[in-house]
Amino acid sequence: MGRLPLACRPAGRHPRRLGDAQQPHRVVRRRRHGAADRRHQSAARCASHPPARPGFLGRHLAEVVDRSNEEIESVLLQVLHHPEELESFDVVLRDSEGRPRDTETVIRPLRVDGSEGFVLTTRDVTDRRLLRAELAETGLRDQLTGLNNREGFMVRLRQIMSAGATDSVAVVLLDLASFRGINDSRGHAAGDTILQNMALAIDRLPDTVRVAARMGADEFGLVVVGDPIQPEVGAIERSLHRSMRGLVVDDGPAVDVGFHGGYVVRTARNDSAPDLVERADLALSAARTTRTGAPVAYQPGMRTALVARLRSEADLREALDQERLVVHYQPVVDLSRGLISGVEALVRLRTVTGELVPPQAFISQAEELGLIDQVGTYVMDTALRDASVIEEVLGNRIRVAVNVSAQEIDADLPGRVAESLARNGIRGERVKIELTESAIVNHEDAAVVLADLRRLGCSVAIDDFGTGYSSLSYLVGLPVDEVKIDRSFVSQLGGSDRALALVRVLLQMSVTLGLSVTAEGIETVEQADILRGMGCPKAQGYLFARPMALTDLLASLRRCRGSFPCPDVAASSVDVSVT
Repeated sequence: MGRLPLACRPAGRHPRRLGDAQQPHRVVRRRRHGAADRRHQSAARCASHPPARPGFLGRHLAEVVDRSNEEIESVLLQVLHHPEELESFDVVLRDSEGRPRDTETVIRPLRVDGSEGFVLTTRDVTDRRLLRAELAETGLRDQLTGLNNREGFMVRLRQIMSAGATDSVAVVLLDLASFRGINDSRGHAAGDTILQNMALAIDRLPDTVRVAARMGADEFGLVVVGDPIQPEVGAIERSLHRSMRGLVVDDGPAVDVGFHGGYVVRTARNDSAPDLVERADLALSAARTTRTGAPVAYQPGMRTALVARLRSEADLREALDQERLVVHYQPVVDLSRGLISGVEALVRLRTVTGELVPPQAFISQAEELGLIDQVGTYVMDTALRDASVIEEVLGNRIRVAVNVSAQEIDADLPGRVAESLARNGIRGERVKIELTESAIVNHEDAAVVLADLRRLGCSVAIDDFGTGYSSLSYLVGLPVDEVKIDRSFVSQLGGSDRALALVRVLLQMSVTLGLSVTAEGIETVEQADILRGMGCPKAQGYLFARPMALTDLLASLRRCRGSFPCPDVAASSVDVSVT
């Protein structure tokens, strides 16, 4: 469609419906030299002028449009020389109050009574184009939050980048760390409330935030302009953290919603909008692996790190599909008798080359990928199945301990444990669930979950006791049965009076509260003798045996009849990884 450079076309006072705008309703005849000769009655009505309004007739087109004679004549000559081509032009005219009206106009040459001129047939499309613009704007908006959607974010980011601002420009991506769990446990209405609260918090940010968008399910994007830019990003992150604390999303308890953040600062004029978003996304991926909560800035090496991480993730998924997770067992020994009283199940990942990978190298990744429940269920089923075999060889009942990740602590955990007990025909009394202090303290429903586990008959132990949030009130308030004194204290026995005093206090406190105690990390006879002398009932460590495969454990039980240390067992175990 050509474009007629007219800037004056009267229109009606009242908006026309979209359907009404489809019919031509203005006809103006102009003489060859360009003056208005006659106007159709309907055109007069739409123009809000009477048909014989003084001053309109006889005026040249150049007097009522904003373009030059040359531009107007160029279009009219095109029509005159090609009368057979009924081309429609976009023409902008103004009504009597100066308001612009969009038209589609067809211009035809006209000869009447020896005079030559032109007939302009116009169609008012103002309302149709406004509706179209509104629909386009709606297509760039997220309906739930009112923020831009991803497409709108990219459009506005490009506009800012092309404007040539002198200040630094940063793209910030944020994702809500606990959104999925809240959305699943509290319902989609609660999830929507969280997203809307995040949008409100973003609206309250300073003017340095030029663009805000909901980029995906629980991901938000910001364009920040400032100089220097890093303090601005930090201030925004702190403001959002404050705003997302103590949210009331339903009739349940208030929630604190955290998030991860990654950002990139534009460093070159030839950086494109997709480049910046991609780099901010790499920084966000890196932020998900940290525990600081601070926004992570993009670094050039992040792409290589991400590729390695994605390869590792693929390996983990493949290992689960191919059942390359293996469970090793470390004996727990009754110190007074030197006999095995239980085993701790410890998961390993076997690579395709047969190498064993310790849990600290892949458990956090399983948590991030949402695979931790699958890993936990596999370990639980394997340990309970193997417990029956161990008891058959040993000739008496033992308790098998299974570690539970912080991400597994939810309302469904007792149900998953109950299903595993039923599948393997094991009573809960033969199972001990081990959790770290930090995992328990950081979960608001931990007390309820632990109580439900105990109702199944399972005992609950605090692992790595003394390294985190230990306090009398904490121990009194939670339904736990046992504490495991961390190896960092045990390793100093015999060489540190302070370590000796601390372990003695932990033992006395636990006994006073009616809790059982296991000391971890025993490596020397001296450490074992000291603990035995202080009345510590149970211990585990390399002095007795390293974690070992089921077949090795069964062999040692047959050879030593459950007595530990068993000759050659501690030295011959092939699993030398950290437990």
